[in-house]
Amino acid sequence: MKSIEAEVEIIAILRGGGSADDLSAFNDEKLVRAIAASKIPVITGIGHEVDESLADLAADARASTPSNAAELLSRDRKAEKKNLKAKILNLGRNLVSQIEMERAENRRGVERISEGILNRY
Repeated sequence: MKSIEAEVEIIAILRGGGSADDLSAFNDEKLVRAIAASKIPVITGIGHEVDESLADLAADARASTPSNAAELLSRDRKAEKKNLKAKILNLGRNLVSQIEMERAENRRGVERISEGILNRY
């Protein structure tokens, strides 16, 4: 059975703005220690740009807002598609090159066999 650590790639701690009292939970010592000890990368997006918590300081990355954290966590689809197309094109080129090399090797083998047969007679 897989552990949670094997399945989780990142921990995101997000919360929209609020009063200092509303955000005080993100200054809790136990939470801050857990974030600091986490083997899984932690990103925070707590409050608004001006809000800063101890959880933000302990995290691997801090986003200015929850929306900004979502942007950081989501991949750019256009860039990903372009990257994937480039990889597919490269694989195709490598495959064609490998096929051409195999054909050339087969032709050389056929030529050697033909020469051997002709030399016998």
